[in-house]
Amino acid sequence: MADTRLEHRGARAAGGAAQRSGVGHRGALARGDRRALLVLVALPVLLQVPFSLVGHPLLQGDNLTQNFPLRVLAGEQLRAGHLPAWNALIWSGTPLLAGWNAGAMFPGTWLFALLPHLAAWTLNELFAPIAGGVGTYLLLRRLSCGPLAGLIGALAFAWTGFMAGQAVHLGLVQGTALLPWTLLGIESVAQVAGAGHGWRRFVPGVLEIGVSLALTVLAGDPRAVSSAAIVAVVYGLAHVVRAGWQVRRVLAPIAGGALLALACSAIQWWPGIAFLRGSQRGATGFAAYSAGSLTLSHLLMYLALPFADGGNGNWSTPVYGGNYNLPEITVGVGVLALVAFFAFLPELCGDLHSWWRRRRHEAAPAPGGHRRLGVWYVLIGLGVLLSLGGTTPLGHLFVHLPLFGGERLQNRNALLVDLGLVVLLAFLIDDVAGAVNAADGAAPAGALGTRASRRVALVPVVGVVGFAVFNVAFPTAAGAAWGNTNSSGTHPGANAPYWIVTALALAGVAAVVVFQHRMGGHRRRLVLGATALLEIAVFIASANYATAPSSVLGGPTVQSAVIRSLAGPLGRFALYNPLQNNPTSDHQFLRRLGVPDINILQNSPSVQGYGSIVDSTYAAATASHTYQDLDVGRLSGETFNTLDLSVFITPPAYLYTVLANRAPIPLGRGEGVTYGGTQVSGPGVPSAASLAAGPFAVGARSGAVFELGAPQQVIRADIVIQPGTQAPARLAVALSSPDGRLTARRWVRVVAGQARLVLPRAVEATTMRIENDTARASTIGAVVVTTRKPALRLLLDGHLQGLLLPPHWRYLSRVGPFLAYRNTETRGLAWLQRPGQRTPEVFDRAPGHVTTTVGSLLRSETMVVDTPKPALLVRSVTFEPGWSARLTPLGGGPSRTLPAHRFGLVQVVDLPAGNFRVEWRYAPRSLERGMLVSIAGTVVVVALALVGLDGRRRRVGASRVKGTATSR
Repeated sequence: MADTRLEHRGARAAGGAAQRSGVGHRGALARGDRRALLVLVALPVLLQVPFSLVGHPLLQGDNLTQNFPLRVLAGEQLRAGHLPAWNALIWSGTPLLAGWNAGAMFPGTWLFALLPHLAAWTLNELFAPIAGGVGTYLLLRRLSCGPLAGLIGALAFAWTGFMAGQAVHLGLVQGTALLPWTLLGIESVAQVAGAGHGWRRFVPGVLEIGVSLALTVLAGDPRAVSSAAIVAVVYGLAHVVRAGWQVRRVLAPIAGGALLALACSAIQWWPGIAFLRGSQRGATGFAAYSAGSLTLSHLLMYLALPFADGGNGNWSTPVYGGNYNLPEITVGVGVLALVAFFAFLPELCGDLHSWWRRRRHEAAPAPGGHRRLGVWYVLIGLGVLLSLGGTTPLGHLFVHLPLFGGERLQNRNALLVDLGLVVLLAFLIDDVAGAVNAADGAAPAGALGTRASRRVALVPVVGVVGFAVFNVAFPTAAGAAWGNTNSSGTHPGANAPYWIVTALALAGVAAVVVFQHRMGGHRRRLVLGATALLEIAVFIASANYATAPSSVLGGPTVQSAVIRSLAGPLGRFALYNPLQNNPTSDHQFLRRLGVPDINILQNSPSVQGYGSIVDSTYAAATASHTYQDLDVGRLSGETFNTLDLSVFITPPAYLYTVLANRAPIPLGRGEGVTYGGTQVSGPGVPSAASLAAGPFAVGARSGAVFELGAPQQVIRADIVIQPGTQAPARLAVALSSPDGRLTARRWVRVVAGQARLVLPRAVEATTMRIENDTARASTIGAVVVTTRKPALRLLLDGHLQGLLLPPHWRYLSRVGPFLAYRNTETRGLAWLQRPGQRTPEVFDRAPGHVTTTVGSLLRSETMVVDTPKPALLVRSVTFEPGWSARLTPLGGGPSRTLPAHRFGLVQVVDLPAGNFRVEWRYAPRSLERGMLVSIAGTVVVVALALVGLDGRRRRVGASRVKGTATSR
């Protein structure tokens, strides 16, 4: 009897919602639907377009330094009629389409070929909230929710939790926004299968599944793809299980849609997977997989109070200071959604009990209108488990899953949690807003309709209040629990606006749970809607509204032109600043300078890059995968010579520290440098302490060279011998000018472990060499140079000391607050070596001559090569399979194509003797095959669309004929 009442309440709630909607699934939109869709479209336009109109578009984080530049490059290549396959401007050349992040074949990216860049970006930015919101609304309406529940659920999906935090990753939110459309297609297939229609009726659902999943892949973010696959499989299996004997009618169309998606998106995933295998992600270990995993306690706190530890600094609130960046931990859709999760638990238990009884006694299934709760709880549980990632024992199993195990930042699996909570939130709103008042003599239906459900629903309210009291009463302990590195993050006064709004939201939630069955219908809907919208507004108000001036995004700047002039027409540059220890004023300068990948906008090639996938060999050799980083230990070797690194830029802080006038001289506390040998430390700088170098070992009858950065007016130098080491009787100190000319050389005595050079007049110098002419090695603990105009004491303890050694590296000039050095040993983009060589050597040349012409758009290269003997033509571009060189004899004769081979990090072809024009071409087989399959898949989509339109015309015509006959 209880089961019958439960099913009746669910059916009545669903039927009432369907009746309130006023439309069928395929019918004309009712007024409430039109208004809801207008809100979903207008809100992102009002929030985002004004920034672009005033020339400061919303561009921050990875969108600024990666997604926008890559899409601009893809659009330029499409406009020129080329497939956007190769990016010659970062990492000394890297695949563009196969690198995923560019979303090069996503239809939104094509707008960059047709419109001004900022207009194209704004439209792409609008796509995610509009597509995600509209798709979620239509899905919730298909699940029998009313317009109010559909609107609030759609707003929650598009503007809270995962979608709000990940807005700085355009490809991820674009792909995720299509997920509701995939579920809508699965719902359509299941509905047609249950109604027993012919195969033509399945076409719209198959197309919805296929096109939405294909666009998810083309959006260019593997995490969006894996999340969509997980959700689609779980949701599809739920329908298959419910289909009973009609399982084939459900499974076949869903599988057909998935195959159609694989075909249409092959141009992205086929070359993308091929590149992924040879990238740093191809051999991902457990440490990389588990990076960004959430602990259960942190996940619960983020679900309850997402901004208790600070946000993005809006409304004078503190900036988030937790143990990970804010976009990666934003999860949850508000307390009301947690209430929904608990409120439906009694009904879920009743459903499971009824299912078990039906299974044992073969009773009739539940009515078709009964809501399916189990699948959303499964998604939430699976999302929690996957978000915990490496913090659970199952993480050691997940890391071995193909493709999925190569993805890092497991917190992004929180999308599954948010999706399930959004649907349960909509169900709750629909039940409560449409419930019958108890005073009318009937029990409220659905969620919060029983005393048990209301009691259970109070659990998250009490829990959130407890979290809030803990944070406000014990901010220090709360900060430690959150892993807070910002002492003001949990301070109640600093974060007062958030706590006030949170208190109001909690009061509204409590009122809904405790008193909703006593309220009138209008008041109940008012309190419920206001509370839900208030929680959504908190996420919108806390979003990252950082902007970038359009002047930085429009092309070359004055600063980037300086870099181009210093590097020359063929040279590359690197910016070494791994700790990003710049004043706020320097960030805009970095953008104007063209920090990778913004350098793409300025057409300035770099040996560095910023993105999720890079060739593993290149990444291991250069350590350039990390933002503004480089393996500086290789600056004195051949690695960067062969990569045509012409200009090296760094802040002075990596060379020296400014000491106060009378401050004591600190001794070396870094990892140490050995002159005349190899730098001791490994690639990159892991912590601020590693900014310091020293002590500096100086061999017998040898010397150590120290860089002063920009030319300094030196008047004194203090040298301290490391205590406990052999001190020589004297040292020679030589100062040199930027052109390498010796400007001063003096002998100084070492007394009590210290030596001091005092010059009668100031000498301009950029380097200082300290020579040890004794037969025993010594160790220098510290060197301090005193300058005039300005009067400074410079402690030469920077991490780069001993690495920018002349004559290999020469100081060029200051570029704003940075120092620029020239590499004197690069040989350009191509040179000839003798046959039989196994590694690139810029000094081991074969006779002959190479002239290179570089295209302005694609940096495509045409070379004229004249070699009297067979030789190796070495090309300073990162090797990837698919490169070939077409040789055309200038004296006449047939052309031929030679495949390029790996030669260290770069490419090489074997040339015969002669005079040739060499044209390079990039066409990997994976890209060609993927393109052919995608063309075939697109043809199938068009054919199915025509079949679907034809079938719809027939149904409309038949209904009109039937209607005419009836009227007669």
